[in-house]
Amino acid sequence: MSKDYLIVDVEAKTAWVQAGASLGQVYFKVANSSKTLGFPAGFCPTVGVGGHISGGGFGALVRKYGLASDQVIDARIVTVDGKILDKRTMGKDLFWAIRVGVLPALELFSHGKWQFIADRLHEDVYIGLTMTVSNGSRAGEKTVLAQFSFMFLGGTDRLLRLMEESFPELGLNRSDCIEMSWVESHVYFYAPGRPVEFLWDRDHETKSFLKVKADYVREPISKAGLEGIWKRFMGGQSPAMLWTPMGARMNEISESELPYPHRAGNIYNIMYVGNWVQEKDKRYPLSKGRVCYSDSGGWWPLRELRVLAAA
Repeated sequence: MSKDYLIVDVEAKTAWVQAGASLGQVYFKVANSSKTLGFPAGFCPTVGVGGHISGGGFGALVRKYGLASDQVIDARIVTVDGKILDKRTMGKDLFWAIRVGVLPALELFSHGKWQFIADRLHEDVYIGLTMTVSNGSRAGEKTVLAQFSFMFLGGTDRLLRLMEESFPELGLNRSDCIEMSWVESHVYFYAPGRPVEFLWDRDHETKSFLKVKADYVREPISKAGLEGIWKRFMGGQSPAMLWTPMGARMNEISESELPYPHRAGNIYNIMYVGNWVQEKDKRYPLSKGRVCYSDSGGWWPLRELRVLAAA
């Protein structure tokens, strides 16, 4: 059996997936097997399934269905003496532990409309927020670019009604909406315009490296805190920030269900992503992330630093 072996059972609504398969391969295989089934996991199709699940694994469906690791109903592992164990033979404690291998993360205690409503919207609505540094309107000017990643499980008419009720400030119009299948949305988020077959290719021509750190926010960041973030960005001292809303299904799953305690009470997750193209440059974006932590001052009471994932 190859490291990226996977098979989908449409009738049972399950799939066996080897840890070495990529998320894109899972999405592609599921979509080829069924027009109505999907799998809740991350945006990047080249990420390996094993590592993704062992970190919890969240994406645009996290508010509707929870984590990727919440979907694991059985697993097979090989012990040091060559024995193959499944959920029944490994015992409930080990099965609980292998589905997520993360340590407790930081919490930010400290406004933007998004902070107050993103985790309270209907479970079919996902609005993520990405912040990066961009060129301003004048030569040499820098500005902070905030982009919303929007996904809705349903039709345009229902979405427009929900947004008018809960987030009219967004000003969402029918012309802003594109209806597509679940698997097409994964291509759209990662590489717009590419065919669905793109997901199966785990060796893309354009390669990049990244390091990711993460925090969990339990109270909205204050205005002064947000201003501090903008200042840090404008000074070129911060990596990109990806804000993922929680709430909905994540509030319903017990924090002891998996070794992933960041459930009810967490309004969103922040990922700090440092990217680079040349391997020799890897110290540069990481150092920027460390500055963001060590220089946090009075606006983020951070106490610890940890690396969530590396690629």
